[in-house]
Amino acid sequence: QTSVNDPVEQAFYRAAIAGVFVAASAGNSGPANQVAHISPWISTIAASTHDRAFTGTVKLGNGASYTGGSLNPTALPPTNLILAEEAGVAGASTNLKLCFSSPNELD
Repeated sequence: QTSVNDPVEQAFYRAAIAGVFVAASAGNSGPANQVAHISPWISTIAASTHDRAFTGTVKLGNGASYTGGSLNPTALPPTNLILAEEAGVAGASTNLKLCFSSPNELD
């Protein structure tokens, strides 16, 4: 089946048009070098199983530390955190362009 006639892909499409973020598994079976859910309105997610852990730790000014997934190979020097909205380029528009600018239209 294709994105056009697969009922699951069409359900994902309708959810995306309604403003729902859609993520689906890339799949664990089928022919080699292929993934499931390749439609442009879906974020296809893959994973693997192994015994390695890739972590990083952030330490805040108040002493709290948080460890999570990271692939950064080196430690970073102490750096101030900022809000993402404060990181814009000077003079750039603050209007956000949405993924779906109008119904039934993908950008």
